[in-house]
Amino acid sequence: MNGAVITALNEAGTIAELVYQLKQRGFAVCVVNDGSTDDTGIVAELAGAYVIHHGKPHGIGKSLVEAWRYAISAGWEYTVQIDAGGSHDVNDIPRFQNVDVLIGSRFREFASYSGGSKWRRVGRKLAAKLLRFATHEKFTDWTSGYRVFSRKALQSLVNIHYMTNMHTWQIEVLHEATERGLSVSEFPIHYKAGNSTFRLSMLDDLIKVYLWILLT
Repeated sequence: MNGAVITALNEAGTIAELVYQLKQRGFAVCVVNDGSTDDTGIVAELAGAYVIHHGKPHGIGKSLVEAWRYAISAGWEYTVQIDAGGSHDVNDIPRFQNVDVLIGSRFREFASYSGGSKWRRVGRKLAAKLLRFATHEKFTDWTSGYRVFSRKALQSLVNIHYMTNMHTWQIEVLHEATERGLSVSEFPIHYKAGNSTFRLSMLDDLIKVYLWILLT
């Protein structure tokens, strides 16, 4: 069996359709209701997802690691990690192959990126260039949250102590995957940016993670 994990904060308006689309494609679904103040959790359960409820937000990293643990215990062979707010297209999920980690890239050939701030897009590309310099890995999208993990990959990554918990957590996961010899590849996606805002803490986390990777 294969499954999908989703962390959701106040996504009652989009979560049911996403769960439905995934289940139509044969995926089991685990949603982490990360401290929502709307009906996200109830809506996800009614749509057929297994829901983990948080009384207050835990953040992206901690929530998804918790979902990973559920995926491992459920015996899923492959686990899709996908956004709850409509940024990711379910139709982009690739055919599973003999790769441990697949990254949904917004910047590869045949990918598309629409909406959002121009500066966030430029920043993500710049971060990818800096990380390619530090690691010699030629990935185009280090911060993408659209990913596919093999069971072997989740078992290798689930018990690591990560330094950050929001978007830079995705960078840490990808770096740890390569450090542990897991096979990693990318696939193009169609991305619709949401209305997320920039916070100085994001830059602080990025600098912290980049220096850690560069120096180690």
